[in-house]
Amino acid sequence: MAKAKLRSINTAIWFDPWFFDLSPNKKLVWLYLLTNESTNMLGAYQITIVRIAFETGLSEKIISEILSDFQSDRKIIFQDHFIIIINWVKNQSYNSNMLINVDAILNDLKPSLRELMPKEIIKYINWLKEKQNKRK
Repeated sequence: MAKAKLRSINTAIWFDPWFFDLSPNKKLVWLYLLTNESTNMLGAYQITIVRIAFETGLSEKIISEILSDFQSDRKIIFQDHFIIIINWVKNQSYNSNMLINVDAILNDLKPSLRELMPKEIIKYINWLKEKQNKRK
């Protein structure tokens, strides 16, 4: 059994208009994307539709449709079995060790996957690192 990871979800999610309007299946998949075993500090990880379907109990067709909707809503990027949760980084509280981990994950991405990462996220990560360095 893999070592458990802690993933916190702000309870304000239930009041977010986008999340509030989701169907129960979409809420399940969104919460799954935020909390599954593959999540990491960057919110960018490899996962398949088959695995999401298996672990949520929804069909692969439904998962594909939901992921397509999430992409249209600019909540995720899903390509080649790789997902990026667009606002993941902005919804985290990182300490300096966590930022080191975020940077390592980002640097370990294949160039083709790194190019998918929205530029505003990379800018935000760099801003967080600068802010952290000023505290030292």
